[in-house]
Amino acid sequence: MSKAVIQDLESLRAWLSTSGAAARPQIEATVASGLGVLDADLLEGGFPRGQISVLSGLPGTGRMSVAGHVVATETQKGRAAAWIDAEHSLYPPGLARLGVELARLLIVRPAGAEHVVKATELVVDAGAFGVVVLSGLSRSLQSAEARRLHLATRSARVATLVLLEPEFALSSARLVLGFRREARVEVEVLRASNGRSGRRVAL
Repeated sequence: MSKAVIQDLESLRAWLSTSGAAARPQIEATVASGLGVLDADLLEGGFPRGQISVLSGLPGTGRMSVAGHVVATETQKGRAAAWIDAEHSLYPPGLARLGVELARLLIVRPAGAEHVVKATELVVDAGAFGVVVLSGLSRSLQSAEARRLHLATRSARVATLVLLEPEFALSSARLVLGFRREARVEVEVLRASNGRSGRRVAL
């Protein structure tokens, strides 16, 4: 799959229908971040497939880098990943330095804020991507949006990562990691189904 940057929903629909991006079964229960202490101490091996995970924190706290590591892990296994870049701020050469194979990454830059969540739903629902990242969303998801995204994520067994600032929420997320930067990046489990809430690590 060649690298693509798509900016409108009709082009996205056309690309998904003609690119050969057929649904692929995802075997592993998790996708690792490649950051040993995070995977072992907080995540029980990685981010769960079939679930939405929220990376909550202010810009500059390490959320983008962790998401980039997850995408790198997936693409290095020969699998496709997608990144919905709502702010149009994603820097592909920076992702390449993290190990992302850009030829296996679809970048979607919706033309308007009203298309961001719909674009994410379309990409997740396609089932062709093992990891889908949504960054730059400047609001909480409405309950209907959150439910549709949750159902699509579960059905396609995608690891969906949503990067949000602390004042925004996604109620259907079963895993929420809080990010802050002191001397180093600190990550805390704010919500989890594995009983690890409150644990934290420094990266």
